[in-house]
Amino acid sequence: MIKHVSVEGESGAGARPCDYAWVEDVHKQCVENRIMFYYHQTGAKLVKDGKIYNIPRLLQHSKAHKARLDTPEWYRFWRENNAINQKQERD
Repeated sequence: MIKHVSVEGESGAGARPCDYAWVEDVHKQCVENRIMFYYHQTGAKLVKDGKIYNIPRLLQHSKAHKARLDTPEWYRFWRENNAINQKQERD
């Protein structure tokens, strides 16, 4: 059983283009099947509405999050697991 999906485009000089329509399609499938979804980063080359955008590495994460595709369940999952990891590091 799939519990969560993390999607991202490739970064770096040899990165292949990431089609935003594909990202949206995966997101839609996750929402329909109640699977957590996280759009991690756009990648270096994002194809949207037929245009290729070259996204600098430092902006790839923030641009992905501005799309607001991450499901609320993902943030709950991340917060809970992050808290557990921090507690384990302290102990």
